[in-house]
Amino acid sequence: MSVCGGVSACGAVSPRVDPIIEAEQLALLREQLREQLRQVEAQERALAERQRPRTAQDAAALEEQLAAALEEVRALRAELEKSAEVADEEQ
Repeated sequence: MSVCGGVSACGAVSPRVDPIIEAEQLALLREQLREQLRQVEAQERALAERQRPRTAQDAAALEEQLAAALEEVRALRAELEKSAEVADEEQ
């Protein structure tokens, strides 16, 4: 073993990696990642729940915002369709 601690030539990985230990480390890492993912998903669910409307007034406000967004999308679509028609005519 070199002074680099487990590597030969201070940079190249030693070819003497124990496959059993490596497999165990990978299994542990996989389980840690799964646990982290479970925690993130739980936080996402909690956030989604907090963002839901709680009253009829909240729902009405959200409905207004969605209607305004839909109106904006429809205007953008009309503009894009008009641009496409002009481009088709020019060809």
